[in-house]
Amino acid sequence: MRARSGGAVIALLVLAPFVTTLYQALALPTIYDVSTDVTDPPELFAAGQRTERMNPLVNDEDSRGLQSSAYPQVTGRRYEGSPDRILTAVNTVIANNGWTIISQRGEPGEDEEILLEVVARTWLMGFTSDVVIRLADEGETTYVDMRSVSRYGIHDLGENADRITAFMTALDAEVQGAQPEEETTQPAQ
Repeated sequence: MRARSGGAVIALLVLAPFVTTLYQALALPTIYDVSTDVTDPPELFAAGQRTERMNPLVNDEDSRGLQSSAYPQVTGRRYEGSPDRILTAVNTVIANNGWTIISQRGEPGEDEEILLEVVARTWLMGFTSDVVIRLADEGETTYVDMRSVSRYGIHDLGENADRITAFMTALDAEVQGAQPEEETTQPAQ
């Protein structure tokens, strides 16, 4: 009896990742392109990073509707402060995640919009996603939103939404740790 119980526990441990993946495949929408802005997602701009064999960028009504209903927590953030200070926090979070910055378009103080294109990989299998982070200078505040697109596969199993949510949560903590107490973080509405 003890051997059977031990065997059952080992079998459950071995099967757990497969059951989890099956659940995600059935419960989550079949999308691979997720953005905090479903009407005007940040554009990937680094030339030569994406090839024809990779997933095409998607911004159609169906996929955005699926994303909005499945991932309502995927939102941009508005921070009190200048874009250069928020960009420093964004770069810190990127470095902490081990992501690689491919390109930056725009400079704080010179441009109203700064775009950072980044390559992110999953921790276990190293699947690659292209990420673009947009900082918009709104005067007293800076709005940050982002987009994450899996390079391959018709289903990201929620990875892109999780990536964006985790990034924004880490950015909230980084900005709040660097801000005086009277400044606050405001979720986008």
